Amino acid sequence: MGLRLRLRCLNRVALLLRSKQAKNTEAERRACEIRLRAERKAGALLASMDLRPGRKSKRSNDTTISDLGISKDQSSKWQQLAAVPGARS
Repeated sequence: MGLRLRLRCLNRVALLLRSKQAKNTEAERRACEIRLRAERKAGALLASMDLRPGRKSKRSNDTTISDLGISKDQSSKWQQLAAVPGARS
């Protein structure tokens, strides 16, 4: 295989890789949008729920965010996102 042919093949491979990366960027952007919408909806749900902060006592049946598998930081950030007026959900 001559040098020109090798360079041409390498150039085509590089072009294919760049086009795949460009398509992945769009998919990544869509995934971020979906995640943001889900976090906003979760924040709105958390804000509307009657949750108790911290640990529950042995006698209590109250639900805490940790029972839902959500950290305090996540709950706070998601509720802040949900509170932004005019943003799409």
